[in-house]
Amino acid sequence: MIPMLSGTEALQLNGSLFVVSIVFILFHLLMRRLLYRPLFGVMEERDRLTEGKQAQAGHSRQQVQELLGRYEAAIKEAKQTGFQQIEKTRAATLARQGELLAAAHAEVDHVVQAATTDLSETTHALKQTLAAETPEIARLMARQILGRESRP
Repeated sequence: MIPMLSGTEALQLNGSLFVVSIVFILFHLLMRRLLYRPLFGVMEERDRLTEGKQAQAGHSRQQVQELLGRYEAAIKEAKQTGFQQIEKTRAATLARQGELLAAAHAEVDHVVQAATTDLSETTHALKQTLAAETPEIARLMARQILGRESRP
């Protein structure tokens, strides 16, 4: 059983305080050499590695941002080039369409003109033939109606 000390006895300085202080200091020095120094070394190494990895991650992040920016710029440029190519092709196609339409109109005009000329010539020829045959037709009609031959 532990003897109970009164309040005044516990506060008195004696030789055990000196011994406990020396044991504490020796224990502290021993722990510092065996535990604290290696532990702090490991912690400093961990911090150094962590900071290095964080710096490396920051550098990698910056490189990724630069690559992403270049990639987006390249995509934007490719889109613009594509749109320009589409616009050039569209303009060329519209121009070609205009040329084809003009050629088709010219050909249609030529065909219509040729048909009109041919029709006019045919009409004129038929009129001349009809004019030449009119007296003969009239004679035939008169003979059919009158039953006799008429004189020209």
